[in-house]
Amino acid sequence: MLVSPFTGLPWPRVAAARAALALAWRPAYAAHAPPVSRLAFGPAPRPAGDAFFRAIAGQAPPDVRRRVGWLAATDFASAFLALCAPAGAWPGERARLVNLARQLAFFTALTGAPGSRLTVIPGSGHVVLPPGAVGFARATITGWLTGTVT
Repeated sequence: MLVSPFTGLPWPRVAAARAALALAWRPAYAAHAPPVSRLAFGPAPRPAGDAFFRAIAGQAPPDVRRRVGWLAATDFASAFLALCAPAGAWPGERARLVNLARQLAFFTALTGAPGSRLTVIPGSGHVVLPPGAVGFARATITGWLTGTVT
């Protein structure tokens, strides 16, 4: 399962995003969502991520505003930390959507159990999109799941 606890979303970014979305006219939102999303989610060379960013642009601004507000008010960290099974975490080294230091502290705690793994994905943002990062993530996640990489 690929998830983020969204621990410590930077409040100024969330407030700015929600304010912009409150005023967004759908055609303007569709035009600016892909470049703004590239900035927020981290590096994504073209064409990597184009479909992802088009999907974001296709959402209705009020729906995106609601989701951003919900994420800002929600912290999944305690639920994840209550798990007793081995966990794997692969955060991107260049994630800009979240507070990276807080995310790494959370993932360090989450992966403290035997059989767990924490691997930072070089060159990736919050969403793994650069082709080299995708290959690295695929190889390390597959290795962890199959037990061929420790």
